[in-house]
Amino acid sequence: IAPSRKSSLLTSIDYIKNPVKMGRRIYEYIHGMTLLIQSKMSNADSEVLYHSETWELMLRRWRKLEKDFYDQDKDCFNINKIPDIYDCIKYDLLHNKNVLQFAHAEDLYVCIKALADIVVPQEYGITIEEKLNIARGIITPLLRQIGTDLQGNLTGYWE
Repeated sequence: IAPSRKSSLLTSIDYIKNPVKMGRRIYEYIHGMTLLIQSKMSNADSEVLYHSETWELMLRRWRKLEKDFYDQDKDCFNINKIPDIYDCIKYDLLHNKNVLQFAHAEDLYVCIKALADIVVPQEYGITIEEKLNIARGIITPLLRQIGTDLQGNLTGYWE
């Protein structure tokens, strides 16, 4: 899991210890966040969120993460959602911390950051060869589409 032996990766692995227990802890924090947002929504005098985001939109954002991160039927976690959870808690800590007042927000951030420090650098392969193969798989169709678009535009231009 840590072929590069980078210190940040090793520190995160040491902090996490048991990934399943950490996943459950994060899921519980996310569930707690959705419950808090629901209670804030029911309060008619709720404070205004950053950039006038509605409580409903915030609730949808966190509920989707809650639903997508943990599959209760299969009892497994979707690690592809780790960067999304990281982005959301970081955003809310930066912009909505005083309004939300979620007691476990900082702990959720620390936990999900530790997982993100492992998952994110390896999203597009671990070895250079894996990274190149993934890049080729992404860039080849993109370049074909650009070529097709240019050809179509140039044909229309000369007519």
